[in-house]
Amino acid sequence: MSFLQKNDDLKKYSIIDTRQFKDPEVLDKVLNLASEMEELSDLSDNWIRNNELHDSEKDRLVELREKLYLSDYPRKPIMVSLFVQPSTRTSFSFTSAMKRIGGDVFGSENAKDFSSFAKGESIEDAAEVIGGYGDVIVMRHPGDENHPGNKVAVNFANSCPIPVINAGAGTDQHPTQSLLDVYTIRKEKSRLNDLNVAFIGDLKNGRTVRSLIYLLAQHSNNKIDLVSTDDYTLKLDMKEWLREKSPKTGIKFYEYDIDNVVDVLRNADVVYMTRLQKEYETGRTDAANNSAYILTPKHVSEMNKDSIIMHPLPRVDEIDPAVDDDPRSKYFEQAKNGLYTRMALLNMVLTEKHGITDWEYDSEKAANSYK
Repeated sequence: MSFLQKNDDLKKYSIIDTRQFKDPEVLDKVLNLASEMEELSDLSDNWIRNNELHDSEKDRLVELREKLYLSDYPRKPIMVSLFVQPSTRTSFSFTSAMKRIGGDVFGSENAKDFSSFAKGESIEDAAEVIGGYGDVIVMRHPGDENHPGNKVAVNFANSCPIPVINAGAGTDQHPTQSLLDVYTIRKEKSRLNDLNVAFIGDLKNGRTVRSLIYLLAQHSNNKIDLVSTDDYTLKLDMKEWLREKSPKTGIKFYEYDIDNVVDVLRNADVVYMTRLQKEYETGRTDAANNSAYILTPKHVSEMNKDSIIMHPLPRVDEIDPAVDDDPRSKYFEQAKNGLYTRMALLNMVLTEKHGITDWEYDSEKAANSYK
């Protein structure tokens, strides 16, 4: 099916929720395609920056371009970048990803203040109109008190004539971040099962934590350690979902106070640090909590030699910069992996269906769908 054919079936291409990738075969398709995108990018970058490729590398570059580049169309496919909530890394990553596979991009980075949203236009009307301008929409929306971020994303996609990719929905979901996270984990650890993953920081508001947990729970015998202060523990709906999931995949989770972080670090395969999401905690400063969450070289010295440290970025002060030089620190590589993962996802939604599960949203039982 061409990306130019716009009909109801194309809505199934939308990527709204991490749980759409519950099928390991579908997830493998994404990760394997991302690996090819990484190879394509590396070869292209080397050619552009150094003008140096061996003959075998040139042949491989031609092969990958023929397979992955969006070039067999009467015009460049267009990505509409619609960020109602500010973003730098995710927005730039998607823009670079689209251009690297031969597409074009336009959009707004301040859609909340300088758009129809500010004038009170409904999500549904905006989706119908904006959907006529491009071939895929990448959207970030924080939601509000009456409309959770993921519900906004679903309502938008339901009314949009072209595929929609959720680039972050309030405190609910960030599916492309979770996919780049598992790409990083598989790349560094060579597996997605039998892992001990420690999440440290703001587990209450961190959408990246929720999204990654959904994927880890689909693989066998993973153990999740949740480390936070009392004010920032994982939300109850996620804990209930994990308990229901445990008999099926063996996923287990344990909660620890921040005072016990060293014991957790000693046993972790993956340490996933997060910043305090102050934008969702109006009026709070949490200076004491900020200091409690800082990962220092002393902490890292307690970790296993083959463990890795991840962070969705941006970092504020929760990882001491002195940790950056430790070979276990993978957060900058993690960010770069987002480029390859998003190249893969854009390719998938603009070319053919790769088995991505259709999405749904239950406002009452959001965490219980896609079991």
